[in-house]
Amino acid sequence: MSGFSPLTRAINGPNGKSDHPSTVRRQIISSTISQWAGRDVEGAANFVLTLSDGKERDRAVERLVYDVRRADPESAFDWAASIGDEQKREQMIRDTAYHWKRTDPDAARAAVESADIPDEARTRLLKHLE
Repeated sequence: MSGFSPLTRAINGPNGKSDHPSTVRRQIISSTISQWAGRDVEGAANFVLTLSDGKERDRAVERLVYDVRRADPESAFDWAASIGDEQKREQMIRDTAYHWKRTDPDAARAAVESADIPDEARTRLLKHLE
């Protein structure tokens, strides 16, 4: 985790306790992930893995999904499926599947069939992927 110390200090402040409101922290993390993923997707993904479950992590994952879905839709889909908030997870799975459909519709469909989303959402999404 020492490789993340400048980012961690930026988010949490030098004393390790954030003086930033949670919405500002999420914006800092999201912006940083976007810039980082443009240069080093693996490094950005490894940092996201260090985040605790919750809104900050979900926002970081969302940003990562946006940044990798064209180059690696399968990875983006897996990340989208890891979002904790059910509504946001469904939205990101749907958006990623639509992008993935352009390059590999069969793989997109298979991923949706096994995704952790309500059956009603799965049915709607599969219909749109036909």
